[in-house]
Amino acid sequence: DGSQVPQGVLTEDVDATDEEKKAVIYLTGQFNYNAMQFGEGYANEDGSPTREMEDKLRNLSIFMEKGTKAHPRT
Repeated sequence: DGSQVPQGVLTEDVDATDEEKKAVIYLTGQFNYNAMQFGEGYANEDGSPTREMEDKLRNLSIFMEKGTKAHPRT
């Protein structure tokens, strides 16, 4: 589904299955992984990114940190 090859961080959920959609994406930055979702197999049980995903993101100058617990999306 493409989640195994990160290109940036989307600011919202986007379903482009049936049609192209525009979305805002961060190409670099430091992010609270508690507020993020990762593709299946790319998150540890605590929600942190796996070492493999963290390395891929770091290569794009996208850095993860454990911030305060994020509120669930509504």
